[in-house]
Amino acid sequence: MTLQELRRDIDRAVMIGFGGEPLMLDEGLKDGDVLMKSGNRLVSAPDDTPIVRTVESFGAIGDCTGVGVGTDDSNAFAKALSWMHDGNFRKVISQPGKRYRIGGPIVSGTNPVIGAQLVLDGPITPDTGGFTAITLQNIRDAQFDLRVYQGGVDADYRLLAPPDGSQAFCIKGCRNPTYNVHANSYRGRVLLVDCVGGHFKNSFHDGLINCGDREEALLATPCGQAIYVRGPITAMGNFTVKTPWTKYSPIFENAVDVRIPYAEFGAKNDTENAPWEWRGCGSIWLGTMLGGDETQTQTLMKFTSNSLGNFCRRVDIDLFFSVGAQNAIIFEGMRDDSHGVIIKSLVTQESGGPALLVRNVPKLKVNRHEARQDYQALLVSGPVGYLDYNVQADATKREAISVTAGATGVLHFRGRSKDASQESVGRFAHAALSESSARIDFIDFVMQGVDPSGCFQISSADNSVRIINGLYETSSKFVGGNEAISIDHAQGIASSAYGTATVASGATSVIVNHGLFNTPSYVFVEGSTTDTSDLYVSNKTSTHFTINAPLAVGADRSVDWHAVRRP
Repeated sequence: MTLQELRRDIDRAVMIGFGGEPLMLDEGLKDGDVLMKSGNRLVSAPDDTPIVRTVESFGAIGDCTGVGVGTDDSNAFAKALSWMHDGNFRKVISQPGKRYRIGGPIVSGTNPVIGAQLVLDGPITPDTGGFTAITLQNIRDAQFDLRVYQGGVDADYRLLAPPDGSQAFCIKGCRNPTYNVHANSYRGRVLLVDCVGGHFKNSFHDGLINCGDREEALLATPCGQAIYVRGPITAMGNFTVKTPWTKYSPIFENAVDVRIPYAEFGAKNDTENAPWEWRGCGSIWLGTMLGGDETQTQTLMKFTSNSLGNFCRRVDIDLFFSVGAQNAIIFEGMRDDSHGVIIKSLVTQESGGPALLVRNVPKLKVNRHEARQDYQALLVSGPVGYLDYNVQADATKREAISVTAGATGVLHFRGRSKDASQESVGRFAHAALSESSARIDFIDFVMQGVDPSGCFQISSADNSVRIINGLYETSSKFVGGNEAISIDHAQGIASSAYGTATVASGATSVIVNHGLFNTPSYVFVEGSTTDTSDLYVSNKTSTHFTINAPLAVGADRSVDWHAVRRP
């Protein structure tokens, strides 16, 4: 029935069936109105009644068969998104089994609305070119189900706006949106969440990003980048990320209150290191993070400052798993904060470099790090306020723990290193501690294996290393300097020894091998006869000392000794 026909029947009864109650048509009906029954009248439905239209109703064809092939449906999509902003709770859908060519940028309406929905059951395929295919903005409580297949441009997506870069989708000025984004073989950035501009505060997101695969998989190639979040923003929201293979990993910049309950990710980039970066972000909670590279060239995740000088702060990680990366995590440029960084469980395997690299971090606590066949489990290469690190390291290529020059702060190490120094060239200790001003404590640590050159490689200038309790079974305990080591009840490292030596008849001295880890600080000697009453000690070395009598003794004399090493 046309509107002209309806107007003829205004205020006239419409029979809905033989014997049925008649309905009266209300006045003021307009084109596009949806009718609803109110008593015995048909009236215009309120604006918040869900309205659903297909992109085909705006002229879309959906005959795309490749990038730049088929009818350009950009104009139809633009009309559909404009209509979506003409009222609340409107819904636009594309048809499953179809594919829609997008030849240029489309921006949804500027009018703020509530409850809008865009469901792309059929994916879009943007043309090759530097543009954002669809920008969705100014919507509260939006729901999006977005799909893109092929298209896009290869660019350096570590940059917010790379020259000639392309984006499939942009969400800005949307409060409390829920969305699923699926991408396959799109060479550009799949999603930009832009918190600059827009009617509403772009916050409380609940998003799932699923994209990327390797060339070896059927019907797939890696996407350029899954997501870039641009702040400044607080109450960012919740993201689930499944991007096992993209050329560039996700980037979150200047975002606060971010929750990632689950992520599978890894960069496939043969020319550049493209980690998942957190740039000047705060209050970050990461649940289960599953990362991989398999080339040992990529850093999986990096916490750093942004271009404005803002530092990352307040980071909690439940479980982080890494296999075959260059580094699992790099922490640098962190702000001094009472909370700092907490990692409950870190599992790494076959890292090509230090699995965990730490510099410029005020506070870091690692409850447990399971490291197997990594180059190194941990490298501290810069200032650290406080580090509490518990590691179980097996068969590292070099040291399990390395502290380089420039490290500062208080560093507590616990756990075990077994069979370090598996690299074919050179031999390395379980722990290498270069000259630094850090206070370093090994507490209840265990070092085992025959391959390492020793338990500790310590710079002679290091003056603040304490070894408290633990077990040290590697045959050589120290390589390099150990002049200022404090030892307290460490099995396998003697800091105190005693015994009885014999000065032979007619002799004035005896050499004693003391067995301490270094030159004794003090040696106490005591004789029991007149000719051994004035004994003294000379020639103390890292292996022995000499007990001297002022005159030749008249017979073999037993002398008790006690040697002590103190820093």
